[in-house]
Amino acid sequence: MGISIKEWKPSDGLILESAALNAVNDLNNSLVVAGPGAGKTELLAQKACFLLETNSCVNPSKILAISFKKDAAVNLKDRIKLRLPKNLESRFISQTFDSFSKSILDRFLYALPEEFRPDPNYEIAENQNECVRAFSKCGANLYNNKIKKQYIDNLTKRRIEHVSGVYKDVWDKLLKGDGDIKPTLSFQMISVLAIYILETNPLILKSLRKTYSHVFLDEFQDTTRLQYALVKVCFHNSEASITAVGDHRQRIMLWAGAKPDIFDSYKNDFNSQEYTLVMNHRSAPRLLEIQKTVNNYLQDIPISPIANPKWTEDEGVAEIWYFKDSFIEAEHVAERITQLIHQQQISYRDICIIVKQSVQQFSDEIIGVLEKVNIQARNEVQFQYLLKEDIVLLILNTLKSALDVRDSD
Repeated sequence: MGISIKEWKPSDGLILESAALNAVNDLNNSLVVAGPGAGKTELLAQKACFLLETNSCVNPSKILAISFKKDAAVNLKDRIKLRLPKNLESRFISQTFDSFSKSILDRFLYALPEEFRPDPNYEIAENQNECVRAFSKCGANLYNNKIKKQYIDNLTKRRIEHVSGVYKDVWDKLLKGDGDIKPTLSFQMISVLAIYILETNPLILKSLRKTYSHVFLDEFQDTTRLQYALVKVCFHNSEASITAVGDHRQRIMLWAGAKPDIFDSYKNDFNSQEYTLVMNHRSAPRLLEIQKTVNNYLQDIPISPIANPKWTEDEGVAEIWYFKDSFIEAEHVAERITQLIHQQQISYRDICIIVKQSVQQFSDEIIGVLEKVNIQARNEVQFQYLLKEDIVLLILNTLKSALDVRDSD
């Protein structure tokens, strides 16, 4: 038995704004629209806790969270680990769209007819080279970027059983391999095959729907046409409860094929209730005023976020500093950081310098000046790239398991 719905409260003593709390408690399909700093990922973490702790997600059913990026999927899973015991946490599955579609293909590869079945040892296309070579072998020379994009996009625009002509020939070469062309699939091709598996195998689709009673769609504004088609095949007209979370102002992936009308399509297809979050947990009040001004200059839709009650009305500092050269700039920044640390008792770790581009070019100078006043700084970009490498994650996890026998699993 879990906690009753009426007794449940957000973990960590978090106070949710009314729209966020209503979205968490909504057991039907919902769309949560929120801007930067509104706590979209935290809302999904709290909703997972609510569903599992109140047994609204009835054991042994699971929650499936699908994110656009790997970092977001890991972040959400990590938040759940901090809040739930292992028996509940294990029922929360966090994946990217790419890993979700690939898991369907790999698990049910032999549900595909022979002509559509890829070589079991297929490789993931890290770039478009293999695809371009396959087109070339089939008589289509993709001689410039515009033509290349057009042909490669067309490869996955139709259902696989309706593909014909040069596109059918290219599919065949990439599925099975051909001489110097290795069996290679892009994630778009994998999504097409996953959709085919689910559409033509009702028992597999039924099993999937039985497994996941609740589905979270994070970073929903970046969802592509194919990814949305996969979601529809999996859960449209099913008993699963879908929660989509996104920000229609952060449409940075339109160039990569994000579906422009994704919010309207979802609301129509899944008959969802829309919630709008207005609280910004990240920014102090005076910084919010700047954000409003910039947004209203750049966007047609005005924003009116409110600050988290933890701030007082006049908190937040934003200034513009002008310098003749980068050395004077570095010295002034170092002097200001010294004041923050020694006079205002700000922690070293709470100070961050953000650079628009060419981090290395700027950081070398400022790090050198800071060293003179015994303040250590580093270019974080180098470490972020390094920590994402699979081999580094493997080494770190191996060390963790060796040092902590009790939690080595």
